Amino acid sequence: MINFSIIIATYNRGKLLKETLNNLNDILQDKLFDNKNEIIVINNNSTDDTEIILKEYSRKYSFIKYNNEYNQGLSYARNRGINEANNEILIFMDDDIVVHTSWIDNILRGFKDLKIAIVGGKVLPYKIKVPPWLPQEYYFLASIFDLGEKRKKTRSIMGCNFAVRKKVLDEVGYFNVNLGRKGKQLLGGEENDLCLRITKKGYEVIYEPNAIIYHKIEDKLNYNYILNNSYWVGVSEARLELIQKKYIRFTLKYIRSLLFRNTLYWIRGKFAQTQEDSIQYSIRRNYSNGYLKFWKKNNQ
Repeated sequence: MINFSIIIATYNRGKLLKETLNNLNDILQDKLFDNKNEIIVINNNSTDDTEIILKEYSRKYSFIKYNNEYNQGLSYARNRGINEANNEILIFMDDDIVVHTSWIDNILRGFKDLKIAIVGGKVLPYKIKVPPWLPQEYYFLASIFDLGEKRKKTRSIMGCNFAVRKKVLDEVGYFNVNLGRKGKQLLGGEENDLCLRITKKGYEVIYEPNAIIYHKIEDKLNYNYILNNSYWVGVSEARLELIQKKYIRFTLKYIRSLLFRNTLYWIRGKFAQTQEDSIQYSIRRNYSNGYLKFWKKNNQ
Protein backbone atom coordinates (compact mmCIF):
# COMPACT_ATOMS: atom_id res chain seq x y z
CA MET A 1 0.00 0.00 0.00
CA ILE A 2 1.31 3.43 -0.98
CA ASN A 3 0.65 6.04 1.67
CA PHE A 4 -0.70 9.39 0.57
CA SER A 5 -1.47 12.91 1.73
CA ILE A 6 -4.41 14.70 0.12
CA ILE A 7 -3.83 18.46 0.01
CA ILE A 8 -6.74 20.87 -0.42
CA ALA A 9 -6.26 24.63 -0.59
CA THR A 10 -9.43 26.56 0.19
CA TYR A 11 -10.60 30.15 0.10
CA ASN A 12 -14.08 31.27 1.20
CA ARG A 13 -16.00 28.16 0.14
CA GLY A 14 -16.96 26.61 3.46
CA LYS A 15 -20.13 24.89 2.25
CA LEU A 16 -18.40 23.25 -0.72
CA LEU A 17 -15.42 22.27 1.41
CA LYS A 18 -17.70 20.52 3.88
CA GLU A 19 -19.34 18.55 1.07
CA THR A 20 -15.91 17.57 -0.29
CA LEU A 21 -14.66 16.36 3.10
CA ASN A 22 -17.84 14.32 3.60
CA ASN A 23 -17.41 12.74 0.17
CA LEU A 24 -13.76 11.83 0.80
CA ASN A 25 -14.67 10.34 4.16
CA ASP A 26 -17.43 8.22 2.58
CA ILE A 27 -15.36 6.94 -0.36
CA LEU A 28 -11.95 6.56 1.31
CA GLN A 29 -12.98 5.57 4.81
CA ASP A 30 -11.11 2.27 4.88
CA LYS A 31 -7.88 3.98 3.70
CA LEU A 32 -8.16 7.14 5.79
CA PHE A 33 -8.58 5.39 9.10
CA ASP A 34 -5.09 4.08 8.56
CA ASN A 35 -3.30 6.80 10.53
CA LYS A 36 -0.52 7.07 7.94
CA ASN A 37 -2.87 8.53 5.32
CA GLU A 38 -4.15 12.06 5.78
CA ILE A 39 -6.15 14.97 4.42
CA ILE A 40 -4.46 18.35 4.84
CA VAL A 41 -6.56 21.47 4.29
CA ILE A 42 -4.84 24.83 3.93
CA ASN A 43 -7.08 27.78 4.77
CA ASN A 44 -5.84 30.71 2.66
CA ASN A 45 -7.29 33.71 4.54
CA SER A 46 -10.95 32.69 4.30
CA THR A 47 -13.42 35.11 5.90
CA ASP A 48 -16.47 32.83 5.86
CA ASP A 49 -17.13 29.84 8.17
CA THR A 50 -14.20 27.79 6.82
CA GLU A 51 -12.22 28.00 10.07
CA ILE A 52 -15.19 26.78 12.14
CA ILE A 53 -15.75 23.84 9.77
CA LEU A 54 -12.08 22.84 9.85
CA LYS A 55 -11.94 22.92 13.63
CA GLU A 56 -15.02 20.71 13.79
CA TYR A 57 -13.76 18.17 11.26
CA SER A 58 -10.22 17.99 12.63
CA ARG A 59 -11.63 17.21 16.09
CA LYS A 60 -13.97 14.58 14.66
CA TYR A 61 -11.48 12.86 12.35
CA SER A 62 -7.85 12.29 13.26
CA PHE A 63 -6.83 12.04 9.59
CA ILE A 64 -8.06 15.58 8.79
CA LYS A 65 -5.54 18.29 9.61
CA TYR A 66 -5.56 21.96 8.77
CA ASN A 67 -3.27 24.96 8.76
CA ASN A 68 -3.62 28.64 7.92
CA GLU A 69 -1.50 30.18 5.18
CA TYR A 70 -1.52 33.98 5.36
CA ASN A 71 0.37 34.63 2.12
CA GLN A 72 -2.47 34.96 -0.38
CA GLY A 73 -2.29 32.62 -3.36
CA LEU A 74 -2.92 29.04 -4.40
CA SER A 75 0.79 28.31 -4.86
CA TYR A 76 1.59 29.59 -1.37
CA ALA A 77 -1.19 27.40 0.04
CA ARG A 78 -0.08 24.31 -1.85
CA ASN A 79 3.54 24.80 -0.81
CA ARG A 80 2.40 25.02 2.80
CA GLY A 81 0.53 21.75 2.31
CA ILE A 82 3.67 20.11 0.92
CA ASN A 83 5.65 21.19 3.98
CA GLU A 84 2.96 19.85 6.32
CA ALA A 85 2.55 16.48 4.55
CA ASN A 86 3.97 13.30 6.09
CA ASN A 87 3.73 10.96 3.10
CA GLU A 88 5.59 10.47 -0.16
CA ILE A 89 2.62 10.69 -2.56
CA LEU A 90 0.92 14.10 -2.49
CA ILE A 91 -2.53 14.34 -4.06
CA PHE A 92 -3.81 17.80 -4.94
CA MET A 93 -7.48 18.56 -5.40
CA ASP A 94 -9.93 21.43 -5.12
CA ASP A 95 -12.51 22.07 -2.42
CA ASP A 96 -15.50 21.50 -4.74
CA ILE A 97 -15.19 17.95 -6.03
CA VAL A 98 -16.76 14.49 -5.81
CA VAL A 99 -14.48 11.49 -6.36
CA HIS A 100 -15.29 8.31 -8.25
CA THR A 101 -15.25 5.16 -6.11
CA SER A 102 -12.11 3.81 -7.85
CA TRP A 103 -10.37 7.20 -8.07
CA ILE A 104 -7.72 6.72 -5.39
CA ASP A 105 -6.67 3.24 -6.56
CA ASN A 106 -6.18 4.46 -10.12
CA ILE A 107 -4.22 7.54 -9.03
CA LEU A 108 -1.86 5.45 -6.90
CA ARG A 109 -1.46 2.66 -9.46
CA GLY A 110 0.73 4.83 -11.68
CA PHE A 111 3.39 5.26 -9.02
CA LYS A 112 4.49 1.63 -9.23
CA ASP A 113 6.79 2.85 -12.02
CA LEU A 114 9.59 4.92 -10.46
CA LYS A 115 10.00 6.98 -13.64
CA ILE A 116 6.55 8.47 -13.15
CA ALA A 117 6.57 11.65 -11.07
CA ILE A 118 3.02 12.93 -11.70
CA VAL A 119 -0.27 11.15 -12.33
CA GLY A 120 -3.14 13.36 -13.47
CA GLY A 121 -6.73 12.22 -13.75
CA LYS A 122 -9.89 12.99 -15.67
CA VAL A 123 -12.09 15.90 -14.53
CA LEU A 124 -15.77 15.83 -15.51
CA PRO A 125 -18.62 18.23 -14.67
CA TYR A 126 -20.78 17.22 -11.70
CA LYS A 127 -24.51 16.86 -12.44
CA ILE A 128 -24.53 19.48 -15.16
CA LYS A 129 -24.22 19.45 -18.94
CA VAL A 130 -21.76 21.60 -20.83
CA PRO A 131 -23.71 24.16 -22.89
CA PRO A 132 -23.52 23.56 -26.66
CA TRP A 133 -22.08 27.03 -27.30
CA LEU A 134 -18.75 26.15 -25.63
CA PRO A 135 -16.35 24.53 -28.14
CA GLN A 136 -14.85 21.29 -26.82
CA GLU A 137 -11.29 22.53 -27.32
CA TYR A 138 -12.03 25.17 -24.67
CA TYR A 139 -13.58 22.92 -22.04
CA PHE A 140 -10.46 23.48 -19.94
CA LEU A 141 -11.62 27.08 -19.36
CA ALA A 142 -14.47 25.60 -17.31
CA SER A 143 -12.08 23.23 -15.45
CA ILE A 144 -12.99 20.14 -17.49
CA PHE A 145 -10.12 17.83 -18.45
CA ASP A 146 -10.58 14.74 -20.62
CA LEU A 147 -7.77 13.41 -22.82
CA GLY A 148 -9.66 10.26 -23.78
CA GLU A 149 -9.82 6.70 -22.54
CA LYS A 150 -6.19 5.63 -22.96
CA ARG A 151 -3.45 6.03 -20.39
CA LYS A 152 -0.69 8.14 -21.91
CA LYS A 153 2.22 10.46 -21.32
CA THR A 154 1.27 14.12 -21.22
CA ARG A 155 2.75 17.55 -20.59
CA SER A 156 -0.27 18.96 -18.81
CA ILE A 157 -2.67 18.03 -16.04
CA MET A 158 -5.66 19.66 -14.36
CA GLY A 159 -4.78 21.18 -11.01
CA CYS A 160 -7.83 19.83 -9.18
CA ASN A 161 -6.91 16.18 -9.77
CA PHE A 162 -3.27 15.13 -9.77
CA ALA A 163 -0.65 13.49 -7.58
CA VAL A 164 3.12 13.93 -7.37
CA ARG A 165 6.07 12.33 -5.58
CA LYS A 166 7.29 14.53 -2.75
CA LYS A 167 10.94 13.57 -3.31
CA VAL A 168 10.68 14.85 -6.88
CA LEU A 169 9.35 18.19 -5.61
CA ASP A 170 12.30 18.34 -3.23
CA GLU A 171 14.53 17.89 -6.26
CA VAL A 172 12.94 20.31 -8.75
CA GLY A 173 11.32 22.82 -6.39
CA TYR A 174 7.78 23.52 -5.27
CA PHE A 175 5.08 25.65 -6.95
CA ASN A 176 6.19 29.03 -8.27
CA VAL A 177 4.44 31.61 -6.07
CA ASN A 178 4.43 34.11 -8.94
CA LEU A 179 1.96 31.82 -10.71
CA GLY A 180 -1.42 30.44 -9.65
CA ARG A 181 -4.63 31.98 -8.38
CA LYS A 182 -4.64 34.71 -5.78
CA GLY A 183 -8.04 35.26 -4.22
CA LYS A 184 -10.43 35.97 -7.10
CA GLN A 185 -7.63 36.64 -9.60
CA LEU A 186 -7.69 33.79 -12.15
CA LEU A 187 -3.95 33.60 -12.72
CA GLY A 188 -2.70 30.10 -13.59
CA GLY A 189 0.26 28.31 -15.15
CA GLU A 190 1.75 26.85 -11.98
CA GLU A 191 0.97 23.23 -12.90
CA ASN A 192 2.42 23.63 -16.42
CA ASP A 193 5.55 25.17 -14.94
CA LEU A 194 5.92 22.27 -12.52
CA CYS A 195 5.36 19.64 -15.24
CA LEU A 196 8.03 21.26 -17.43
CA ARG A 197 10.60 21.31 -14.64
CA ILE A 198 9.84 17.68 -13.81
CA THR A 199 10.06 16.37 -17.39
CA LYS A 200 13.33 18.23 -17.90
CA LYS A 201 14.75 16.04 -15.13
CA GLY A 202 13.78 12.91 -17.07
CA TYR A 203 10.65 11.98 -15.11
CA GLU A 204 7.29 11.24 -16.73
CA VAL A 205 3.88 12.85 -16.37
CA ILE A 206 1.01 10.42 -16.97
CA TYR A 207 -2.68 10.94 -17.74
CA GLU A 208 -4.78 8.23 -16.08
CA PRO A 209 -8.34 8.21 -17.53
CA ASN A 210 -9.77 6.01 -14.78
CA ALA A 211 -8.77 8.39 -11.99
CA ILE A 212 -12.01 10.36 -12.25
CA ILE A 213 -13.35 13.23 -10.22
CA TYR A 214 -16.49 15.30 -10.77
CA HIS A 215 -16.13 19.06 -10.51
CA LYS A 216 -18.88 21.39 -9.26
CA ILE A 217 -18.61 24.04 -11.95
CA GLU A 218 -22.13 25.49 -12.15
CA ASP A 219 -20.72 28.99 -11.65
CA LYS A 220 -18.17 28.52 -14.46
CA LEU A 221 -20.44 27.47 -17.31
CA ASN A 222 -21.44 30.96 -18.33
CA TYR A 223 -20.26 33.31 -21.04
CA ASN A 224 -18.72 35.96 -18.78
CA TYR A 225 -16.64 33.49 -16.76
CA ILE A 226 -15.30 31.76 -19.87
CA LEU A 227 -14.22 35.03 -21.46
CA ASN A 228 -12.69 36.32 -18.23
CA ASN A 229 -10.78 33.07 -17.74
CA SER A 230 -9.49 33.15 -21.32
CA TYR A 231 -8.10 36.63 -20.62
CA TRP A 232 -6.27 35.33 -17.53
CA VAL A 233 -4.94 32.34 -19.48
CA GLY A 234 -3.30 34.88 -21.79
CA VAL A 235 -1.79 36.72 -18.82
CA SER A 236 -0.65 33.42 -17.27
CA GLU A 237 1.01 32.09 -20.42
CA ALA A 238 2.86 35.37 -21.00
CA ARG A 239 4.13 35.37 -17.42
CA LEU A 240 5.12 31.69 -17.64
CA GLU A 241 7.08 32.22 -20.86
CA LEU A 242 8.91 35.15 -19.31
CA ILE A 243 9.75 33.09 -16.21
CA GLN A 244 11.03 30.29 -18.46
CA LYS A 245 13.07 32.86 -20.45
CA LYS A 246 11.39 32.01 -23.77
CA TYR A 247 12.02 35.52 -25.03
CA ILE A 248 11.73 34.81 -28.77
CA ARG A 249 8.44 32.97 -28.37
CA PHE A 250 7.24 35.70 -26.02
CA THR A 251 7.94 38.38 -28.65
CA LEU A 252 6.45 36.42 -31.57
CA LYS A 253 3.24 35.70 -29.65
CA TYR A 254 3.01 39.36 -28.72
CA ILE A 255 3.20 40.36 -32.39
CA ARG A 256 0.63 37.72 -33.34
CA SER A 257 -1.72 38.84 -30.59
CA LEU A 258 -1.32 42.49 -31.61
CA LEU A 259 -2.08 41.76 -35.26
CA PHE A 260 -4.95 39.33 -34.78
CA ARG A 261 -6.75 40.84 -31.79
CA ASN A 262 -8.49 43.66 -33.62
CA THR A 263 -8.40 42.23 -37.14
CA LEU A 264 -8.75 38.52 -37.81
CA TYR A 265 -10.44 37.48 -34.55
CA TRP A 266 -12.78 40.47 -34.53
CA ILE A 267 -13.79 40.10 -38.19
CA ARG A 268 -14.31 36.34 -38.00
CA GLY A 269 -16.29 36.69 -34.79
CA LYS A 270 -18.44 39.44 -36.28
CA PHE A 271 -19.37 37.36 -39.32
CA ALA A 272 -19.43 33.91 -37.69
CA GLN A 273 -22.36 31.79 -38.80
CA THR A 274 -22.78 29.87 -35.54
CA GLN A 275 -22.75 30.88 -31.86
CA GLU A 276 -19.97 28.35 -31.24
CA ASP A 277 -17.74 29.98 -33.87
CA SER A 278 -18.49 33.45 -32.54
CA ILE A 279 -17.56 32.47 -28.99
CA GLN A 280 -14.41 30.74 -30.22
CA TYR A 281 -13.09 33.99 -31.69
CA SER A 282 -14.18 35.96 -28.63
CA ILE A 283 -12.13 33.56 -26.51
CA ARG A 284 -9.09 33.99 -28.74
CA ARG A 285 -9.45 37.75 -28.69
CA ASN A 286 -9.68 37.85 -24.91
CA TYR A 287 -6.65 35.56 -24.64
CA SER A 288 -4.73 38.00 -26.87
CA ASN A 289 -5.85 40.92 -24.71
CA GLY A 290 -4.47 39.18 -21.63
CA TYR A 291 -1.18 38.40 -23.35
CA LEU A 292 -0.82 41.99 -24.55
CA LYS A 293 -1.72 43.39 -21.13
CA PHE A 294 1.07 41.45 -19.47
CA TRP A 295 3.54 42.42 -22.22
CA LYS A 296 2.79 46.13 -21.88
CA LYS A 297 3.03 45.96 -18.09
CA ASN A 298 6.50 44.43 -18.30
CA ASN A 299 7.87 46.56 -21.15
CA GLN A 300 6.97 50.08 -20.05
